[in-house]
Amino acid sequence: MRAVMFAGADAMTDMPLTLSALAVPEVQKLLEQFGLFQGLDIIFEKMYVEPFPALAASVLTQVGLFQAFLKQNSSKLILVGCSMGDLAKLICAKAMDIEGALVGIEKFTK
Repeated sequence: MRAVMFAGADAMTDMPLTLSALAVPEVQKLLEQFGLFQGLDIIFEKMYVEPFPALAASVLTQVGLFQAFLKQNSSKLILVGCSMGDLAKLICAKAMDIEGALVGIEKFTK
């Protein structure tokens, strides 16, 4: 079983990691689909003035990375959010049961 941690938007300010994520075809495809691939460096420079494009790019990057991960890993997964609020929302939306969230938290904290 694997735990997958989704990062917050501030993770996108780590440019070396962001650039390596942009090399993943699934990430490129999603960013191009929504018109965010070209000029991404400028989008992140203006992140604090105009946050929407950077936040959207962050979500799309993480979705693309997860899609690439699924192609290589077919084992059972535990999805873990970046905050307790994310986990609570998943439970309330019935996308995850409480027990699964607790197992994920336990694995992430060890």
